[in-house]
Amino acid sequence: STRLVEECADAPDRKMVAEVYKLSTSTTSVKEMNRRKPVRTVCLAQLNFAPRHMGLSLPGLDLSEWYGLDIRFTVNVPQEGPREFVLLSDDGAILSVDDAQVINNDGLHTPDAVMGTVNLSKGLHHLRVRYFQGPGDGALMLGWKRPGESDFQPIPIRLLGRPPAASPASE
Repeated sequence: STRLVEECADAPDRKMVAEVYKLSTSTTSVKEMNRRKPVRTVCLAQLNFAPRHMGLSLPGLDLSEWYGLDIRFTVNVPQEGPREFVLLSDDGAILSVDDAQVINNDGLHTPDAVMGTVNLSKGLHHLRVRYFQGPGDGALMLGWKRPGESDFQPIPIRLLGRPPAASPASE
């Protein structure tokens, strides 16, 4: 499917589970999602929404502005050691690994990439990306690499897993 967003039951191969929120036009932070209830749950294959004119919205998601995604997934890290992450977003996004914030790229802004490094043990880790789309264009891309490698890459799909049953949202 060319759709970036699918109903989870229709897409068992898509491991990233996202709660979708409708947000007010005064939203300036992903934290606005804490004050709202999700309107639906969808699944994604990858976080690779290159900068785009959001009048087109994301295929499969019928919202183009003023929405949030609270995305959860696991990564089975094949080898322990540091990993550098890059999170490119337009507008705000925050990456947490095992409940520790690694990247804060929150706020209203044009496409901006922020990097962070975390030491990961071999095995399963829980990742969460909270993202909100405000007015106009949008983007959301997550990549990683080992220090010393030249290019960030999407996390390989074979390493991704569905999260355990979602726990209540928290800061």
